[in-house]
Amino acid sequence: MLRRAMDLALAAPVLAAGSAIAAIAGASRPRTRHLRVHGARGGALSYRVSRRFARGSWLWPLNYLEVLRLVLAGRLSLVGPRPVLASAERPRYARFAARPGLISTHLVRQRVNIAFGSADEADAELLRTIDARTYLATLARFGLTLVLGGGRRVCPSSLCLLDVRIDNLSLADALERIRVAARGPVLSKMAFVNADCLNIAWRNPDYRRALAGASAVLPDGIGIHYALKLFTRFALRENVNGTDMFPRLAAMMEREGLSLFLLGARDGVADEVAAMLSRRFPRLRVAGTRHGYFRDEADHADAVQTINASGAHVVLVAMGAPAQDLWIERHAHALRAGVAIGVGGLFDFYSGRVARAPQWMRELGLEWGYRLMQEPSRMWRRYLVGNPRFLWRVWRWSRSRAASGDQIRFSSR
Repeated sequence: MLRRAMDLALAAPVLAAGSAIAAIAGASRPRTRHLRVHGARGGALSYRVSRRFARGSWLWPLNYLEVLRLVLAGRLSLVGPRPVLASAERPRYARFAARPGLISTHLVRQRVNIAFGSADEADAELLRTIDARTYLATLARFGLTLVLGGGRRVCPSSLCLLDVRIDNLSLADALERIRVAARGPVLSKMAFVNADCLNIAWRNPDYRRALAGASAVLPDGIGIHYALKLFTRFALRENVNGTDMFPRLAAMMEREGLSLFLLGARDGVADEVAAMLSRRFPRLRVAGTRHGYFRDEADHADAVQTINASGAHVVLVAMGAPAQDLWIERHAHALRAGVAIGVGGLFDFYSGRVARAPQWMRELGLEWGYRLMQEPSRMWRRYLVGNPRFLWRVWRWSRSRAASGDQIRFSSR
């Protein structure tokens, strides 16, 4: 009942104002298309969508005024599980009295490139937790994603920022690459890069060469998303960060019978991560662990020998950038694993030593703000100085490319 009352309170004035604006802006009879979607308890809903206003115009949302009439009639909700076309398989929520919503958790996450789980999972999560607070928070997050989100843009398979090639993969594609390469004869080197990494690579040629030699360089963080949105016509498929990938990587490796070695962080941290993995993924074999501190060359050689003796298929190296990627590059010829991935501070998160930002902050691209609040003395320079500097560098770099007739390169292969 509360959700219904909020629908009425919000949809009625928006419909009235939108109808008046639409009447003023376009008097001609618009073309329409009819949509049928699954409704509550398996029934079907039909509604018309106008084609009066072009996509990209600020008036484009007025094409959906007909949908607000269904909200007022109690057949749709402003916030709820996503509508699914009647021609598609019936979603789980259609078995119950849950009305589909114009705005769903899955839609919000899609707009900021973090919709890693299935739409059904996101719908179930929303239905479990929806109350007045969740309803209003979802609306507010969606409003912000209209500004911060990527919208409909070209998503090439690879692109270039500050002379670093970035593989524009989805998280599922990245996991598939790891699965295939894990039993390969040659080590595949993978790296994650964010705004701070690209700042470092700009002034560190050794790091830039290490990234150029990687099998895959994955985009991690909202800074790259903003840079592309502000200065290019391209977009990321997903924000493929190591923290979201890790449990999905562990699940995939458990299914495939692959083994994992954890190298990095302070003494004991990798062991805590291994203990967590044994609880959550009991059939996953953690082949070994080792801290990430080395006194001399003998320590480096000992680490390589330990990894090789363990028979690990995948090695996660958590030393921070650029140290981890330089370490992988330096020892790639000696490592007999299938894949080595630099994962930054991943072990600190999954050992429980550092808390991750709540979901709503991640959906708004504010995880960096949470990290800044956690460790202001260590993070202020990276975020408050480094992020603006990164955007300024990308702006200068993209202008220089445009002036020379060489737009930001991309490939559709």
